[in-house]
Amino acid sequence: MRPRGNRALLTVLVVGVCLGVVAIGGITWLNHRGSTTDHGANPGAAPPPTTAVPARKKLYGKPPSACSLVSPPALESLYPGAKGEEDDVDTPALENDYYSHECRFSSGGSGDFGIRFMSVRVYVLTGQHALQTNRGTYVDDVAHLSRSVNIRTVEGQKAVRGYGEEAHLIYGLDSENCRTAFLLVRTQNAELTLKYGGCNSPGGMDLEPVDRTTALNGLYTETHEVLTNLATIK
Repeated sequence: MRPRGNRALLTVLVVGVCLGVVAIGGITWLNHRGSTTDHGANPGAAPPPTTAVPARKKLYGKPPSACSLVSPPALESLYPGAKGEEDDVDTPALENDYYSHECRFSSGGSGDFGIRFMSVRVYVLTGQHALQTNRGTYVDDVAHLSRSVNIRTVEGQKAVRGYGEEAHLIYGLDSENCRTAFLLVRTQNAELTLKYGGCNSPGGMDLEPVDRTTALNGLYTETHEVLTNLATIK
């Protein structure tokens, strides 16, 4: 028979271990609960896809409608209730064909979450020197990007990997004090300009700029969607 003192010590140790497990479990549950975010109430906030965008191995011809490059499910997650308005300019020529297809998305008013700005522009130049010309056009467009977009206060800009051959990001506050992000992408003989941002309206109060994460996540999700669908075009 073991001494009573050892039995009492064993009881204390068991109780302590049990309490520690309960405490750790409670902390873990609280941390998990606290990290949960309702992305549905803040369109565009969900993390962008991590899968690689299919690489385009041949030059583009005439692009499809820019609005068709964003699927209905993707549009609903980025801009609930929005519809696209297409604006195409096609200029066939003897040596080089020029195509500019743009889609601006709008919902006709502010949603419960606030407002969003979202657009896609696809520019394609075909012909013998299309690839070389497009490289030069991209360099010039990057150099003038801060002056060609509606950003009053530039908060950041940088080169971004993982989208086409080259991509350049710029974001900041626009003239309406909403946060907007633009991404310029060069892929083969095509150049894309993508825009995403807006303002939130928490509790129906005055509009506030979306946070940087929402603007950038929304932009990258939009870009991934457009490039993935564009890569499948023959």
